[in-house]
Amino acid sequence: MADVKEWKQRCEEFRKESNDRRLKIRDLEAKIDLLSGQLADAKPEIIEKLPDDYEELKSDPPKRKRNWRQSPSRDGRIIGSDPDSVARA
Repeated sequence: MADVKEWKQRCEEFRKESNDRRLKIRDLEAKIDLLSGQLADAKPEIIEKLPDDYEELKSDPPKRKRNWRQSPSRDGRIIGSDPDSVARA
């Protein structure tokens, strides 16, 4: 008789835990659907930040080329693309 009582108690506990898990999953799925809907409606904000000297460089293209040639990346630290070239330090 005690075995039957324990078995029924375990079944009831399992049923409650299962129902709790199912309710939690249903609640989380509803939250995911709600958030997905909000994200789909939201439009991304595009922020453009122009350099301080943008207008100056835009008006004088040759100066832009001079600046590029004098930039720190052009001081000999460029690694060649072919395997026979040697990196210049």
